[in-house]
Amino acid sequence: MSIELISIAMVLSIFVLLLMGLPMAFGLGAIAVTAAMLKFGPIGLTLVASRVYSFMNEYVLVAVPMFIL
Repeated sequence: MSIELISIAMVLSIFVLLLMGLPMAFGLGAIAVTAAMLKFGPIGLTLVASRVYSFMNEYVLVAVPMFIL
């Protein structure tokens, strides 16, 4: 699949999942994993997991939800 088709499918699936009532965090996570699997194959799961882990090590990004809470 080309990146254009994947992008259009991602935007449409965000709208569909939000209209179904799925929380945004779970919907975006599912879409990210699906797009990574379509674009990169099984190695896409490793890419998603490493990005999530690197974001959790950013103390500034972790402080934002704690500030809101």
